[in-house]
Amino acid sequence: MSLGILGLCAHILGAFFLAKAIIAKNPRVMIRELLDLPIDQLKVFRNYLIQKLEALIGFVFFFLGAGLQIFEAVSEGERPLTNWGVTIVVTLLVLAAIALVVHRGCSFFARRIFIEVLRDMVAKHHFPIHREEKLTRQIGEVLRIPEGDDETIESYAEKVLARLNLTEKAGE
Repeated sequence: MSLGILGLCAHILGAFFLAKAIIAKNPRVMIRELLDLPIDQLKVFRNYLIQKLEALIGFVFFFLGAGLQIFEAVSEGERPLTNWGVTIVVTLLVLAAIALVVHRGCSFFARRIFIEVLRDMVAKHHFPIHREEKLTRQIGEVLRIPEGDDETIESYAEKVLARLNLTEKAGE
């Protein structure tokens, strides 16, 4: 397979991630905002982080693709493709696998960044997490903290703070 074709494949992958990053908001979230219905602001922020990371990954793939095409243009040897059908199918499968792995990686790192930013904000601003029941439950959901049937908001807030590695209640 020629480097030029690999470069074009990297461009396709880069375009995929840039297109995903351009989509600003989920239509359901936009409608909820328009109707002044409650939205899960933590998930909106997490999705923002994912979009930023995917835009960066898209740029990297475009840059890589251009580099491969330039390298092929200046190199002297050319190797023609012998079996186009198999090459195209294998290339598309590899691109799909790379896209899936990178998307999962972006989601993983966006979640970690989100949790770190949230932890820093709660600590820095002494946010009274135990007084904000709805937000505390949303944060607990993001942190994957199970909630007991007879659990009070104070005990749940303590679990959230413990998961955020904050030992004392914020805001007190």
